[in-house]
Amino acid sequence: AEHPSVELDGATVRGATAIPARVDSFLGMRFAQAPSGPLRFGAPVPVALEGVVDATAFGPAAPQLPAAE
Repeated sequence: AEHPSVELDGATVRGATAIPARVDSFLGMRFAQAPSGPLRFGAPVPVALEGVVDATAFGPAAPQLPAAE
């Protein structure tokens, strides 16, 4: 099956189509660099997109601490 794709900032973003709804989705797209080091507590810094970006699935879940009892 062919994946939906869009051109964005010089890169090709490849998504997925949900069946049977036939809805195109672009999942797990990073909008900013990780807020660590000098980027901590600052404004978001855009991610540079290059080549083909896979947006067919969500990324990993953020780690969570166990709930306090």
